[in-house]
Amino acid sequence: MGVHENKNCESSLSAARHGFHASKVTEPGRQLPKNVCHACHPGPQTNCLRDVMSQSGITCTDCHGPMATVADRNRTPWTTMPSCTTSHTDELSAAEESHIDSPNEHLTADAASLYRHSKSHGGGGIYCAACHGSPHAVTPTGTVRDNEQAIRLQGYKGPISQCTVCHEEDPEDDFWHFRP
Repeated sequence: MGVHENKNCESSLSAARHGFHASKVTEPGRQLPKNVCHACHPGPQTNCLRDVMSQSGITCTDCHGPMATVADRNRTPWTTMPSCTTSHTDELSAAEESHIDSPNEHLTADAASLYRHSKSHGGGGIYCAACHGSPHAVTPTGTVRDNEQAIRLQGYKGPISQCTVCHEEDPEDDFWHFRP
């Protein structure tokens, strides 16, 4: 799917598929979903893109780029993606941008630096998703079930932000995000 060790292949399956279909999604008169990625990837019924970003109108292409960009042979599918810090500051505070102009100039270095593998909490001991939700379901989401953990633990939806959810008392030191 994304490994380039097979020297008999000119590109990955992802690059070939996205490259072939890139011209198809721009054909005049073609009926496609508002978020063109849902023409093939799980769409509105599956509701894979349901996070706080999508609730504010951000779609797949705002971060990942259009199909021709995703088809770039320099991308390794499932390993290199646009980095969260492209839109968010290094401290990972509120987003400064809601669209990445050149996603392929901001790719993660390797699979370990992807959001789904990133850790935080001072020394990097807890996965970011534990408090913020999984990729494409960053809380608060538009889906009630995704918000249940935060509501149960802290009384409201959104990222887990109350220290006493895990600690017996508030730590004396300020909490800080750590980015590898």
